[in-house]
Amino acid sequence: MIEFKLYVITDRHRCAPTGLLTVISELLDAGARALQLREKDLDAPALYQLAKPIAERCRRYDAALFINRNVKVALDVGAAGVHLPASAIARLKSAPTEGDGRARLKTEGNGIACVKSAATEGNGIARLKSAPTAVNGPVGALCKRASETLQIGCSTHNFDQAKKREAEGADFITYSPIYLTTSKPGYGPAVGVANLARLAKQVKLPIFALGGITPARVAACMEAGAAGIAVMSGVMSPTGAGEQAKRYLDALR
Repeated sequence: MIEFKLYVITDRHRCAPTGLLTVISELLDAGARALQLREKDLDAPALYQLAKPIAERCRRYDAALFINRNVKVALDVGAAGVHLPASAIARLKSAPTEGDGRARLKTEGNGIACVKSAATEGNGIARLKSAPTAVNGPVGALCKRASETLQIGCSTHNFDQAKKREAEGADFITYSPIYLTTSKPGYGPAVGVANLARLAKQVKLPIFALGGITPARVAACMEAGAAGIAVMSGVMSPTGAGEQAKRYLDALR
């Protein structure tokens, strides 16, 4: 069950020179209870080293930590779940083990399969789905662990993606960009609050409005049917992150 309304997405580069763990601690002190660790430029070992203390800090606050893409890191640090970008949704076709223990993901059709993939981007892409057929070996064990323990969040940018993610069993989605944003350029024009309202009537899973959400815009998104809001640039700052998080949380009450 998704119990949070503020979904914080990290970007350690925006926090510099303040360390990401310091900023996250401020956000947790302010009342944030859900974080997505989205540090896509890190390889798997570096991501694990960054995620481990963050996961420990989140547990102290009973906060949910989601790891972007990397299922194995999510499992290894005891995260609440994984968050999958729209490009990482695929069905597990085969997963031959490579020399470093990583698995290659091939895509076919719909459905959910979980496997760690380093086949295309070199930074340990993880793709999580619930495989309808048994998979043996270490990959099968990983899928089983993931399906039993991890919640799945998915990024969506249109109605078709949102409906597919719901059909495949996602626990929640982000829908973006609601407004124009500097955090995630290249995702097309703003979809707007009106489309958010239409989508909320067509899917039942929780929708988190993302993209250009300021505290002043929270009410419009919630009135449109969002379960909450997701923010990156609004709180990823070397100073004042906690105070800004409080403004969002106040707007969500």
